[in-house]
Amino acid sequence: MPAIQAVNSAQLRTLLGVVSLDIQTYIYRMNGDLVLHVSFVSSSEDSAKYQRLIELMGSSFRRMNEQHAAKAKSYRVVLVEIGPQDNMATMADKMDFRNFNLARFKAINGIGTSDQFRKLDRAKIIVQAE
Repeated sequence: MPAIQAVNSAQLRTLLGVVSLDIQTYIYRMNGDLVLHVSFVSSSEDSAKYQRLIELMGSSFRRMNEQHAAKAKSYRVVLVEIGPQDNMATMADKMDFRNFNLARFKAINGIGTSDQFRKLDRAKIIVQAE
């Protein structure tokens, strides 16, 4: 499935300062008027490091057959309260995946250390849509 690739840069102003981002968008024409846009966002300083991975992901999309599509699950991100006994592992275990829960949890919440986690009163987790 051929794709058009567009690359843009942006600056995001946050409480911690200005962050430079690179945004790579792949545009796929599925059939007729159906068009799919997939964007990968990374910090400008990390773009070169992840470029090969982004290119592999961007070129790996394919149309699912009906049998495969019927087995696909939908997920959503929800915001949940962090209890006094919770840590990153217990929160990650609340997500509906069999592997890489802790890595996913850290990525969607933008945290890397326990100290950063303890500053949160709520966190995002990914659960299966109903």
